[in-house]
Amino acid sequence: MNVFSSVGNANEVSFTQQDREMLIRLDEGQKAINNRIDDVNKRIDDLRNLIYVVLAGIFALIGFVLWDRRTTLAPAVRKNRELEEREDKIGRTLKDLAMKDEKVADALKHAGIL
Repeated sequence: MNVFSSVGNANEVSFTQQDREMLIRLDEGQKAINNRIDDVNKRIDDLRNLIYVVLAGIFALIGFVLWDRRTTLAPAVRKNRELEEREDKIGRTLKDLAMKDEKVADALKHAGIL
């Protein structure tokens, strides 16, 4: 037996029909796995888009709440300012009147205004 002849036989590869069928099944399995991975990637992309839409909705809602709160409070702030101005005018008027009339001054002192 020659060492070189056995090496020459090792280089010869013969595929049987069974080997070919197995390679075909492996190729089909790989394609199926690739399709499933593509489906998962598509679902992940869809979820990412959904998250973007939800976040945009949340930010829009927060913006609307802030805008609505500001516009709702504006009339109350304006009315409060008007009442403070009116109170200041009444206070100045009463103090001026108290300088001229001692009864008014006593009444204001009794009420804790002077």
